[in-house]
Amino acid sequence: MDGHEYTQWEGFTLQSVEFANVTGDGQEEAIIVLHYRTGGTQQTDYVYIYSFAAGKPKLLAYFHSGDRAYSGLRKVYGENGKLVVELFDPEKRTGDCCSSGFVRTRYKWQNGRFEAFGAREYVALQEP
Repeated sequence: MDGHEYTQWEGFTLQSVEFANVTGDGQEEAIIVLHYRTGGTQQTDYVYIYSFAAGKPKLLAYFHSGDRAYSGLRKVYGENGKLVVELFDPEKRTGDCCSSGFVRTRYKWQNGRFEAFGAREYVALQEP
């Protein structure tokens, strides 16, 4: 493969679009996840959160995760009007690719931005 076996996978792909109330206002916001592959083994996710004002999308926040076991994105979702982000736990990594646990952080919309609240949860993954 002459050292270019990963280049066919380089770039962004749309991973998911979900709608959930994450600002506590009773309206659903869009949570958009783009997955980025570097063309090598590293990969990361970019998360964008949009509200809708006057029929138009309005960017509220965005962030990117780490690479796979190093705080890579496991899941992002809305729950009870809050934003929940789950990142793989680098302290529980079993290689660059994998982690046997994740860290769950909850955020509330306050003062025009998402602010972490409550204790972070460290969760072990169940083995099949």
